[in-house]
Amino acid sequence: MSNFHQLQISHAVAIHGSFSKAAVALSISQPAVSIQVRGLEDAIGSPLLHRTRRGPILTDIGATMFSYTRRIFALADEMEEAVREIEGLRSGRLTIGSSTTPGEYILPFVIGEFQKRYPDIEVSLSISNTEAILERIRYR
Repeated sequence: MSNFHQLQISHAVAIHGSFSKAAVALSISQPAVSIQVRGLEDAIGSPLLHRTRRGPILTDIGATMFSYTRRIFALADEMEEAVREIEGLRSGRLTIGSSTTPGEYILPFVIGEFQKRYPDIEVSLSISNTEAILERIRYR
């Protein structure tokens, strides 16, 4: 049917109300915008825009598609933000409390792997009996 690139370009035309303004916003030529919008219209078999002297006006199908692309691109932005937050784990401090057995036999390996992946995060491990660790958590 269509591709993501065509949807982005058509969405930009709808937002900016102009092929040339969409081209500037996307840093591509106005003819490239026209070609991609026409390609999307050909793929779906219906015009998305009425081309008028005052600029493009969404058809009913174009308005329907725009309502979906608005949500699609909002979700794409949300996804990128979530990825940035995950990738943003670049520096900081992580304090781990553990009882004796996991603290001595399991966590050193896990912490070592974590530090290989996130070398700028300072990790500290506190080993104590379970009751003492629970008390520290409760009063933090």
